[in-house]
Amino acid sequence: MNDAPLQMGHSFFVPAPKAMSTIHRLSPPLRVMTPKGEGFAYAWIDYGPELNTIWKVALFGSSPATAGEVINVDDEEIRMCGNAMWNMDEPEQPKRTI
Repeated sequence: MNDAPLQMGHSFFVPAPKAMSTIHRLSPPLRVMTPKGEGFAYAWIDYGPELNTIWKVALFGSSPATAGEVINVDDEEIRMCGNAMWNMDEPEQPKRTI
């Protein structure tokens, strides 16, 4: 059996024992707020109904040394940033739940 990921559009289905995982690339990336600051969410990973979705986020960073740091963020710890055109206020920075 071939264990290579199966590509379908921007999603990859990764075979796992007794479960199916989905990796979805976000195009365009979404501006989000995380416990470590603001950044662009560029992908999410769904491990199935028993686990929360994990978001891949590239942080903006407050200095050149931290700009572009990539973190994994739990679904409960991420907020969509505000948008004046949609009359959305900036969210409060979420707290870590773990």
